[in-house]
Amino acid sequence: MKPLGCMIISIALLLPFILMFLNHKILGYRFDNKFLAGTAGLIFYIFIVATSFIIDYKLNLELNLYDLNGDGVFSGKEITPEQKEAMRRVVHDTGRSLAPITGAIFSIFYSVGLLVFYAFFSKSIYKAMGRKS
Repeated sequence: MKPLGCMIISIALLLPFILMFLNHKILGYRFDNKFLAGTAGLIFYIFIVATSFIIDYKLNLELNLYDLNGDGVFSGKEITPEQKEAMRRVVHDTGRSLAPITGAIFSIFYSVGLLVFYAFFSKSIYKAMGRKS
């Protein structure tokens, strides 16, 4: 698996526990589970969209390395097999364009899944952290 994929999965798995810990230790149980799930979903959405923009920026930078005269148009000696491959990577990835839409869908499912998780396990997790009921 690519490092970016591992990072996204790690954040998705750790985020609920980080928010529960912050709510327990720092905020003194100020927020309920619905707020924590919504916040985690929003953070997850921002992370997905930001990652998409960063990848798009990186690919465009790589492509612009082949624009030798800086006019924004590839012509003559600028067109090489490497330039064509860089252009293909920029042009043929609709996932980056659809990231705000798919990110919203995944974030909604993520938030709903967290609500279910919190409903079943929050009492035992908070108890393990030392919450006095």
